[in-house]
Amino acid sequence: MLYLMSNWRTKRQLSYLSVVLIIILILALGSYWYWHPQPTCFDGQKNGTETGVDCGGSCQKACLNKTLSLKVIWTRVLESGDGRYDVASMIENFNADVGLKEITYLLRIYDSQGALITSKTGLTYVNPREKFVIFEPGLVTDKRLARSATLEIMSQSDWLKTPALSATVVLERVIEPVNFTTDAVPRLHYRLINNSLEPLSDLAVAIILNDDKQNAYAGSKTLVESLAKGEIRDLYFTWPTPLSRNPASIDTYWRFNGFSHNP
Repeated sequence: MLYLMSNWRTKRQLSYLSVVLIIILILALGSYWYWHPQPTCFDGQKNGTETGVDCGGSCQKACLNKTLSLKVIWTRVLESGDGRYDVASMIENFNADVGLKEITYLLRIYDSQGALITSKTGLTYVNPREKFVIFEPGLVTDKRLARSATLEIMSQSDWLKTPALSATVVLERVIEPVNFTTDAVPRLHYRLINNSLEPLSDLAVAIILNDDKQNAYAGSKTLVESLAKGEIRDLYFTWPTPLSRNPASIDTYWRFNGFSHNP
């Protein structure tokens, strides 16, 4: 009888001890999680797989010291033919796997004496490893002759990792007679083909006319709001009046926002 009472008392004490140990363990784990939270890409600390504070590693944000700045290759004032001016600028992103969801840029137009005529700000995106054209049409100069332009990128600090573009788009010219100096409304005809496996949206297409020194002197652009998989679309690029010369070569550029297609 004494043995049974002693055995019951021991089991009861062990039960109490187990409860106490469980409570201590819960408190210890809670304290650890409170003082050592799971690392995130938004906690203001360099932890986890990050290579900087909240950047690199598994974070979508890229570390600024690991990225290359955008390069403005050229900026040109272009003939428009209606008393206004177009401006085109070639930009290149040398980073293979990071881009910018949004950048602000500032265009400035100058006369032959280097005096500022007008300026304009704009927004665009930058895809990984992309060479693209920013095209601003129809800028008013109050009848002053524009001779040069510059483009300044105001900020490029929010680099984000995003998959490379996988779209396959074909832009081919449809050969039709055109003389840019004598036609009342010079026109170029192109055919846009979406050979991708998915539909595309907000596809920007730009045409740049070059002189015999390969300097851009005129251009045009259009925006295709949607292009279904396998769809073929005819595009027409026109100028309201004849231009000063016929082009020695024609460059074509197309792009769409990779962040919208890879959310």
